[in-house]
Amino acid sequence: MKTLDRLVASYPATLYRDEANFRRGELLFTLRDYPKAEKAYATVLASSQRTQYHERSLYMQGWSRFKQGRLEEGLQSFFGVLDLKVAGVDGDGGLDVVVSTSLGFIYAFNASGALRKRTVEGIDYLIGIAGAYNAFGLIGPERNGIFVLDDTNKAVVLDRHFEQSSGYAGPGKAQWLELARIVRDITDAEFLTFIYTDPRSRLAA
Repeated sequence: MKTLDRLVASYPATLYRDEANFRRGELLFTLRDYPKAEKAYATVLASSQRTQYHERSLYMQGWSRFKQGRLEEGLQSFFGVLDLKVAGVDGDGGLDVVVSTSLGFIYAFNASGALRKRTVEGIDYLIGIAGAYNAFGLIGPERNGIFVLDDTNKAVVLDRHFEQSSGYAGPGKAQWLELARIVRDITDAEFLTFIYTDPRSRLAA
């Protein structure tokens, strides 16, 4: 850690600055010094030139905020990663995107494999299949299900639709077919009815 600290302090313009700050963030996060880890990741994100460490730093910034109890701010970082994925920006292709909900559960999914976009009445919705949640078995059994995110207003619309047990193994065939139906086979009116009336909807009054 001291070596990395000296490197970024003595050579702030070094080509290795982003990597050094990212590694500092990793070490600080491991030491559970989440405020300092967040600052290290923020330094990477503030760089004028985007490097391979940008996306991962945004991801870990979200986790650093989440660990400090700042759930909404953490969610914004995670949505930022989602935006990069949707836009097709090069980054860590194996990166799992994490979205925290108001209940404190953690939803993890591979955005490159199970994330779809649908725009209805001017609102962009991100629809996908959670690869595994309930904090990787720490809270309960591994499960997964279809979720809908309001990317325009940054909100969770519904989750755990069509869920199944042993979700860590990945989506089942029936879930893929249901995802395709929601994304492309139903009308806009039917989609709106779905997101407002599904038992897991968060839009119902």
